[in-house]
Amino acid sequence: MKAALRIKRLQDELVRINRSLVEAQAQLVQSGKLAAIGELSAGLAHEINNPIAIVYGHTQLALRRLDREPLDEGFRGRYEKFLRTLEQESRRCKSIIENLLRFARPDTSRGSPLELERVVEGALDFFLHQLRLQGVEVAREYGRDLPRVMGNETQLGQVFVNIIMNARQVMPSGGTLTLRTWREEGRVCASVADTGKGIPAENMDRIFDPFFTTKEEWQGTGLGLSVSHRIVRDHGGEIRVASELNRGATFTVVLPVDAQVGARPEVAGER
Repeated sequence: MKAALRIKRLQDELVRINRSLVEAQAQLVQSGKLAAIGELSAGLAHEINNPIAIVYGHTQLALRRLDREPLDEGFRGRYEKFLRTLEQESRRCKSIIENLLRFARPDTSRGSPLELERVVEGALDFFLHQLRLQGVEVAREYGRDLPRVMGNETQLGQVFVNIIMNARQVMPSGGTLTLRTWREEGRVCASVADTGKGIPAENMDRIFDPFFTTKEEWQGTGLGLSVSHRIVRDHGGEIRVASELNRGATFTVVLPVDAQVGARPEVAGER
């Protein structure tokens, strides 16, 4: 009986070690992909940035001059529409390039002590109006007395902006967006769950790959989650993904607790 018990324990330990090795291998593969594409992206972004900035600047000048020129109103309207389109697409290119540069050369500064709930709420603020228009309900399940994390607020905010934006796009006709925070073994977790169509199993291993996207061309470039993955990794954390087809997806950001900063004091009247 004792021998059988020891064998069972050895088997369980081997399963655990094997699982750890598989996870480590996946992380190394992902890191290798990000490093190689990061170097390429940095070079391309710098080469493209200057001509795009020139196009954008000249478009702005042309729009300002348009108001001072004595032109036929019909021609003025068509010309202005053309310039506005050029301005919009130039701005979109600039945004893509900025994402490429963030992806390739992330800011490694340690940052400051942060309350993760407030970072999530700050990102949510960008989308509250659109979510209401789409009929999406927002549910909050925030833990109490959570310790702070050490991080770059702008970068972590970008992570949750990317995740919430993706969740909004998969619920065009309504649904529920659930935001949660909790503590887990010395780390603080924040999850964003949607009730959209979910992620097919064959795409789960690719969602953090640069430029991989299942969206329409005008909805995204496939960089958002790659940038987010790198930011969280550089903060010493991880992003977990769980999904079920036609029932939605949940993205969970896990960050280490800042050992020098304890839980924030309870504030009277705070939710």
